[in-house]
Amino acid sequence: MVATPAGRSAAGSFLAQFRSQRFAVVTFDPSQAGDLAATLRQLGTVQGDLQGIEPDPVATPAAAGRLVGFPLSLPDEAALPSGVDPRPRIEVSPTRQLRFTLDAAKVGRYLEAHGRAATDVPAGLDGATLVANVPAAALLEYVAADGSPRLVVGQSRELTASVQGAVTLEALREFLLGLPGLPPQTVRQLRAIGDWRDTLPLPVPADRIDWRSTTIHGVQGLLLGERNGLGSAVIWQRDGRIYGVAGLLRQAPIRRVAESLR
Repeated sequence: MVATPAGRSAAGSFLAQFRSQRFAVVTFDPSQAGDLAATLRQLGTVQGDLQGIEPDPVATPAAAGRLVGFPLSLPDEAALPSGVDPRPRIEVSPTRQLRFTLDAAKVGRYLEAHGRAATDVPAGLDGATLVANVPAAALLEYVAADGSPRLVVGQSRELTASVQGAVTLEALREFLLGLPGLPPQTVRQLRAIGDWRDTLPLPVPADRIDWRSTTIHGVQGLLLGERNGLGSAVIWQRDGRIYGVAGLLRQAPIRRVAESLR
């Protein structure tokens, strides 16, 4: 997932301070998703690229491990799908920081445009800044004989976020979730996450992706699959690190690769 533009965009959409120690699927209707960056700019100032930074090629797993801050786990060659080159292309996306600062005047105009009074902006929110620290991520890409990608293994440390300013985390979260114009179904799902300080919401298009909880290496994870059967992914967190395996494969071979990581 971290290898896709949608996955990179999702990394910028968190609403409160947390460490990404577990996951929760948040389904959404793609036709109602809108443009996250455009919405945020209507409410304040965005610093950093929500779409992510293109990863750089790296020569070896050891070199990639030095850049992400831990030795990479590699899949067993016997678990790789047939027909792929066991020598992966290796890329690392760098550490980056995203900052979103609320502007009371912009928020007021946004509220008025949606039929609410500009005076509904709570005191202390003006200038409050959400800071998301996106860790460096290593991507191992395994390709078929024709050079087309078949499988990606991603690894990173946890994503963290915090708030700067004269406002509590709970107040900022409640205000953002209470804004008009947000899809009600998405808001309900985000509100239902009780341990939101350490849960990473994963946006999943409800019309295209099926998902279920699973256990990988003895810890909770998520197994996702396209309804057309063309692609699958699994993601889990262990020992302060996030792992993901995705590819143009069914769930069984994806899970086999994930379980073989050492």
